[in-house]
Amino acid sequence: MSNLTTRSPYLKYFWLTFGWIKFIVLLVVFSVSTLAIFAGAAETHWLVTVLIACFYGYALVLGMRDLRSDRLKTRQAAGSIVLMIVLFTAVFSSASFATYKLGWARYVGDTLQTEQDRNAFLSFVLFYWWLFLDLLPVLDITNTLHLESPLRAVNFAAGLPLVAFRGVVLLFLLKEIKGWWQRTRERSRETPNQALQPTEPAGSVSGSSTITRTGSAAEL
Repeated sequence: MSNLTTRSPYLKYFWLTFGWIKFIVLLVVFSVSTLAIFAGAAETHWLVTVLIACFYGYALVLGMRDLRSDRLKTRQAAGSIVLMIVLFTAVFSSASFATYKLGWARYVGDTLQTEQDRNAFLSFVLFYWWLFLDLLPVLDITNTLHLESPLRAVNFAAGLPLVAFRGVVLLFLLKEIKGWWQRTRERSRETPNQALQPTEPAGSVSGSSTITRTGSAAEL
């Protein structure tokens, strides 16, 4: 019996670690599959890519609504945030890729010197991931790690999606993530306080009323 008691904490940590590893693996598989769907659509027609982007854009709206409602557990919320970042970059990459294929937007980059639309689309995905890292406050990841932008917009039509991406990330996505983090910390602080509050034992009210009634009867 003592051995089971000693091993139970280790088993608990083992299953907790295993659960997080399984969660991360599934998250990576889903993210890669999503990008593969976009890249495959890029080889068919730019309009197919835009339609898929609209579908995933609706999924983004639902994900942000669930994150705001606090219905998700910590692990689910973390996965939802990662998937939203992946979808945001994929959706805006689709917009830039469509304008690039139409000849409206012009970009400069060595990775665009390819005849395969799949590789061109993945270049835009890397570009928007670089933009997202560059937007993270305080960290200054791109300068610290000397990460160079894979692409550069050279005309007005190419710059419009970039401005929209920065606005959406700063005004909506990072704001929602910050709000979720603050609410999570507040709940974690309230839980120990509630646990430390003394609970009135059962029957205390009835016991006190019995004593009062006995004392009044004695006075009479």
